[in-house]
Amino acid sequence: KNAYKSIMTQCHVFLLAMNDTTTANAAYKLLDPPDNPNPAYQFMSRLCMNGFSISNSEQIAIGHGVYCGTTTSSSQSQSHHAGGASAMNHSCRPNAVPTFWLRTSRVPMLRITMCRDVRKGSEVTISYCDGSSPRHVRREGLWKNYKFVCDCELCEDTE
Repeated sequence: KNAYKSIMTQCHVFLLAMNDTTTANAAYKLLDPPDNPNPAYQFMSRLCMNGFSISNSEQIAIGHGVYCGTTTSSSQSQSHHAGGASAMNHSCRPNAVPTFWLRTSRVPMLRITMCRDVRKGSEVTISYCDGSSPRHVRREGLWKNYKFVCDCELCEDTE
């Protein structure tokens, strides 16, 4: 019970720091362990699955963040993603790369940068893994961490 309450308290504080009061209130309502803890576990799973490991300039993880809302990708041609960066789909051959702008005493800003040209209206994708790894390594990692088998263009390319 104590571990459960500690985790949900951390979620509540984390969401308040992100100015997501609606979701923070939902986490707060789950603070007292219910008879059925599944909603809390589902809540935690979504935070983990849709979050970003925030890294410094040396690519050392310094935190975890969930980025919701409308995003604008930076490139010569602007592209918008209505679900926010945390709702972007994966490709082992992505057309965008997430980077962080770390600012003193402020929430890290996530920037999505286009790494190749895309047609207007095309899906903006990011990679959830190291695209240079062999296909079986990428697929194992994606299954372990995100529970899906990748069928992107790179994984389906057999040559």
